[in-house]
Amino acid sequence: MAVMKGETPKKALILDGPMRPKKFMVDGLKYLKRLRPIRHFVLKNGTWFEGRARVNDYPSAIYWRRKHRPQVRECFQNAQQFCLAHPEARYFEGFYLIFETPDAHAWVVMEDGRVLDFTVEAVLQKARKDKGEVYVRPPRYLGVEIPYNQLAELHALVERNEPILELYKASLKRRRE
Repeated sequence: MAVMKGETPKKALILDGPMRPKKFMVDGLKYLKRLRPIRHFVLKNGTWFEGRARVNDYPSAIYWRRKHRPQVRECFQNAQQFCLAHPEARYFEGFYLIFETPDAHAWVVMEDGRVLDFTVEAVLQKARKDKGEVYVRPPRYLGVEIPYNQLAELHALVERNEPILELYKASLKRRRE
């Protein structure tokens, strides 16, 4: 679909603009009461990431995406499965901000430190199919890394597409005792 400069396509999903500041996410997390138990842990121990790489930037990710076909709304499953198949990739769970409020989310961080988010790419692919052109601001992520050995152990304890961050937090607490 060709769009003239200054013109908005008739069929488009537009969530464009500058990246939201960190304060916007921190303030949003303070008001999400349903996430109270884990949000403080993430705010205290999390790592910030800005933007994301494309799956097409990594041959191993392209192959995995073709074989597994990541699904919309299955961020935990998508990221866990990729990291279990690729121990060099790092699994993170926490929150991301792409729209107006922070959402619980899981993603992958590759060896070069860039975020790889199969779920966001699946959402954008579906939106392009449904709406045509898509314009989205870069996401901001705040999450805690769950190391590979604990990811494998905790993944076996949960149902498909379940978060494991609370289990990880509890395992850290048990180890300290």
